[in-house]
Amino acid sequence: MRQQVIDNAASLYKDPIPVPFLFPRYPEKIHYPLIEGTSYRYDGIAEGLFTLDKNWRCIYASTSFLRLLDKKSHDLVGSQVWEIFPELEATALGSIYKCSMHDGMPRILVDYIPAFSGWFRVSITPTAEGIDTIIQHHTKSTSERHPSYTSEEKYRTLFNSIDESFCLVEVLFDTYNRPYDYRFLETNEAFKQQTDIENAVGRTMREIAPLHENHWFEIYGHVALTGESIRFENHAEQLHRWYEVYAFRMGAAEQRQVAILFKDITERKRMEHLKDDFISTASHELNTPLTGIKAYTQLLTRELQKAGDKRNTALAKKLHHHVERMVNLVNNLLDTSNITKGEFPLTKERFDINDLVGERINEFRLLNQYHQIILNTKPVRPVFADRQRIGQALGNIITNAIKYSPPTGKITVSVSDVDEKFLKISIEDHGVGIPAPSLTNVFDRFFRAGSADMPTYPGMGLGLYITAQIIKHHGGTITADNKPDKGAVFSFTLPYD
Repeated sequence: MRQQVIDNAASLYKDPIPVPFLFPRYPEKIHYPLIEGTSYRYDGIAEGLFTLDKNWRCIYASTSFLRLLDKKSHDLVGSQVWEIFPELEATALGSIYKCSMHDGMPRILVDYIPAFSGWFRVSITPTAEGIDTIIQHHTKSTSERHPSYTSEEKYRTLFNSIDESFCLVEVLFDTYNRPYDYRFLETNEAFKQQTDIENAVGRTMREIAPLHENHWFEIYGHVALTGESIRFENHAEQLHRWYEVYAFRMGAAEQRQVAILFKDITERKRMEHLKDDFISTASHELNTPLTGIKAYTQLLTRELQKAGDKRNTALAKKLHHHVERMVNLVNNLLDTSNITKGEFPLTKERFDINDLVGERINEFRLLNQYHQIILNTKPVRPVFADRQRIGQALGNIITNAIKYSPPTGKITVSVSDVDEKFLKISIEDHGVGIPAPSLTNVFDRFFRAGSADMPTYPGMGLGLYITAQIIKHHGGTITADNKPDKGAVFSFTLPYD
């Protein structure tokens, strides 16, 4: 378990850290051999023994335990354990106490206990009365104990000083094995700062935030059951915050414990929202005058052609071309804004995909005299999709292929069946290809592929992002890859229905 923590923390800190153990060890479920109801007779045993009732009050303390604390019986009996040891609640031992009181399972912890100034083996056994605790000096030599404690201190200092919040939780499942809550077992200093939750250890999330969204429990339940780690961003509405989260399972599957590293990204999300609002407003404001300018350039071009003014006709056509580029840019900004808001409706109809691909290629052939665009199709069934949006996606990928291909370069567009449910469209070029580090980000918003030995190409990095969103909203998949002989291949699938 401790190595798992080290491995998963390595992504945050490059220097290796040799820790003995960071979190409490949960041993096999061993019941210490106490005779229930007779614990008060064990005043002569060498180990320290004390008993708590269901309300956490001390109802018995053995002579050896009192000797450890240099206390009298009346100093402890009748007082809550949290009053006797104020620092206990925020420690690993405190979290184990709460877990054992909750689920009735015995536990053992070997740890350095500052109140006793040494290493001890603590055996916790729930009983009908409450909890029996036996404390024994741990058998490690002094030379073994202190380096371990020093290393443990270093690790706790590290995890309490990192910006990321950390917590260890036990996911709780109902009788149908469905996750419905989780209990906090361990937290670091940043946890309180980024959640505003105090004294979380031992409490459940439902106790703290009764309306906490179900998807949090489902995600952590999946991690606990499968062992699959996950990174995600999500909103915690009752906490009024956004979080970036990395969750991974701790220990064996039956323990159902999940370690969570997370960061409050509420301010970042607020700034993104402001940026998206600005883009949306600016795009709408630009769209109206551009529509008028486009109409006037078309009218001007026709009038100059009628007058036989070839020189000014050519200039008017160039002007119209640049206005078209501006209109496309604004439309891309509008699409991006709508996608981020979740406002991206599709108008689906059944149509022949080969007809659409042929139309788009003919448009590019008329506008581009230099690149050779080859169409390679196979008979496929009509597809049920948004014809205009699929045409837009095709146009974006072909435009990208032309942009990154040399003059007279060849571009091949292929259409084929995948199976009975999906068809596939691929666009291959013989251009500069995609730098390997960029392959995973090529469909990100505002991302522009490039490297030190690649020239700079115009564009805002929105075309492929919008294309990927169009395909995703249709229930398809999209990929990008490099060809061995140079160039790139973009492929996407579409469901027939």
